[in-house]
Amino acid sequence: MRLLSAAMAGAGIARLATEYTEPHVRSGRLVRLLEGYAPTLPAWHIYYPSRRYVPPALRAFLDFYRDILAGK
Repeated sequence: MRLLSAAMAGAGIARLATEYTEPHVRSGRLVRLLEGYAPTLPAWHIYYPSRRYVPPALRAFLDFYRDILAGK
């Protein structure tokens, strides 16, 4: 991300999602300003018509993201 790189290089202030900046704030490389105005990433929602039958490709996709979100 160009904005993140520029902010870390000291070029100025960047408005970035908290999820992108959190590790850098914790390490002290960035300082959070106006904390109440920090955007967050939108949640991903997947809709499918029936839980009874999920096509194998969609099942693999859902399982993959479930594992990523669970930190597996």
